[in-house]
Amino acid sequence: MKTGEVLGRGTTPDFGVFDRTKPNAFIRPSRYEPLMRYAQPPFGYLKEDISSRMLSLISRTGEPKGGSFVYDQEGRLIGNWFAVPDAKLHEMSWDDMLAFAPHYLDTRRIEMGFSGRLWSAFTSASPST
Repeated sequence: MKTGEVLGRGTTPDFGVFDRTKPNAFIRPSRYEPLMRYAQPPFGYLKEDISSRMLSLISRTGEPKGGSFVYDQEGRLIGNWFAVPDAKLHEMSWDDMLAFAPHYLDTRRIEMGFSGRLWSAFTSASPST
């Protein structure tokens, strides 16, 4: 890449860096592909003026301003949960996963993410209104 080169266009770009000197704090890192274990927000790897300009465009209210996808905490509900014991992420479908994490913009709100089979089980168990 060269200074000034267009990397992409879009309304919600998503890009990152893989830094093998900074492993993410997953409770069970073996569940994740090697690159995900080292994925980092790109802002600390850019020139300060570029990083500051990019961060000023982000509406996120909490830290880290550049976001995160690693919320695992031993003994707490927060983070990624898997329905298949000892399976790796790439071996499962989205039906087998559940996540409790801060909202991507308002980090004071915790959200639950699930779909497919888990969503069907949840909605069929809910009382009808």
